[in-house]
Amino acid sequence: VSTLYVEDEFTLSYDYSVNVPLSFNKELAIGYSGTVGGFRETFSQLAIDGVRVRDIALLINFKNSAPLDFALDAELLDVDGVPTPINVNFPEGSNVIAGSEDGVSAAESNIRLELRVPDGNLAGIDQIESIRFDFEARGSSHERVALKESQGLSARLQLELNGGVTIDLNPEK
Repeated sequence: VSTLYVEDEFTLSYDYSVNVPLSFNKELAIGYSGTVGGFRETFSQLAIDGVRVRDIALLINFKNSAPLDFALDAELLDVDGVPTPINVNFPEGSNVIAGSEDGVSAAESNIRLELRVPDGNLAGIDQIESIRFDFEARGSSHERVALKESQGLSARLQLELNGGVTIDLNPEK
């Protein structure tokens, strides 16, 4: 397993909506969308023609101090904000970010976002400029814990290459 640590700065834009029922229970729904940008320079370092990988993934460590569980979805975008042909996949049931039990101590969740690069070829990965994350919060078993301004969700991202890297030293031109 090889892990690439990225020290670049990224931008974040977001939008959200709230559906508040009369009581805070399992009927509560909060939709939140955030875009993390600035990946193109990082991914361009990997975009070499003739280099293939079996498995590439974005590992995300979330810390959530809100008493809400979040379901996560994601989409890769190019510089114009258009979805790229590179698909994303969450292994079964692994897209849930756990909520804090007390609204103070952050719950930690590790999410694996697999990138489905066509034929494993990294040549097109430099199309990725940003990742749009869609969060859907639902009331959880922590119903008696109040939402507060001080609660939040933070993340740390790592890029992982698994299964080895194949380099074609005689790529067709």
